[in-house]
Amino acid sequence: IEGSTSSGISLISGSDKNTIINNKADGATYGIYLSSSDLNTISANNVTGATGIENGNSERSSISGNNVSATSQGIRIVSSDNVTASGNVLQGHTNEGFYITTSWYNVINSNTTNGGSIGIFITSANHNIASNNNIYNSGAAANNYGIDVNGSNYNSITGNYITDTSCTTTCYAIYISGTKNYLEGNRFSGSAANAASINDAGTGTIYAGQQTNTTTSTNSD
Repeated sequence: IEGSTSSGISLISGSDKNTIINNKADGATYGIYLSSSDLNTISANNVTGATGIENGNSERSSISGNNVSATSQGIRIVSSDNVTASGNVLQGHTNEGFYITTSWYNVINSNTTNGGSIGIFITSANHNIASNNNIYNSGAAANNYGIDVNGSNYNSITGNYITDTSCTTTCYAIYISGTKNYLEGNRFSGSAANAASINDAGTGTIYAGQQTNTTTSTNSD
């Protein structure tokens, strides 16, 4: 499905329990677009668009094994709960690989994101899990993060590998603001001054076997 002026594939307004698998989906705005549709599976697709996949107001989606080449954002989860995104490969985006907002109890697990300004961005979203993801070169020149938890509470960030050799200033592996977010076993490295550290502006952040500075060890300081 190529050359759409809007979305390559769309499920809207109660289009529940569908499976979208093994497609080539190309849209000017979205490769694949879900809105107000629950319990759908999006798997093993090749997706291109300004945003690769948008999951909006859609509960309990499974998004797995997709190759996403987006010009702006890779996968967006917006006002949606209990979504699982796993085994996806995201590249080509200039902004966020994953963008999660106003969404609870989602799992972002074992994905690879390469490039863009932020690998995984969690904003105004609580009780989410980002685990065992590989995040490469999520920085351009400045103000870039591997994982950015912004104004979000009780999220779990564990076992991720973050490396950045392209960012030059204000580059942190993980940025935290919010309450009682949990960090464990994340590994990071990079060539910029702050590319392998945590900027913790949160309250009561929990460190469990998590290093905070510039080595790739997972030991606590």
